[in-house]
Amino acid sequence: MTAKSSGISPSRVDVYVRSRTRKDGSIVNSAAAVVVERIQEKINEGTSSGNLSQAASWSNDVFAQVKGPERRGRVRCVGAVQTRSSQESGPSQPVQNTEELKGLKAKLAAFEKLLETCLLPIY
Repeated sequence: MTAKSSGISPSRVDVYVRSRTRKDGSIVNSAAAVVVERIQEKINEGTSSGNLSQAASWSNDVFAQVKGPERRGRVRCVGAVQTRSSQESGPSQPVQNTEELKGLKAKLAAFEKLLETCLLPIY
């Protein structure tokens, strides 16, 4: 599953498994094979008990259960710019800036209108 084909970003498990699988389907080394096997076991346990990984909580998803807790300031299999706090937080900074910009534009328009009404009698 890719973000381009489905519009949904792949999970950390998908990224880990795909990045450690060769084109012929074999796993790149024995350590990765052990982790992939444990991931498959956890996924099978989750589907049989009806409790598949919680994608919203990285601290308790299948990948974290197999690989252990994250090191401070890092989130594995997500990329260099992502952190747990940025992924699980509320509105992002650009959204807040956009809302503030809209408010400032409205104030500016009101001031321009006020200035026009004040200067109109002078000219």
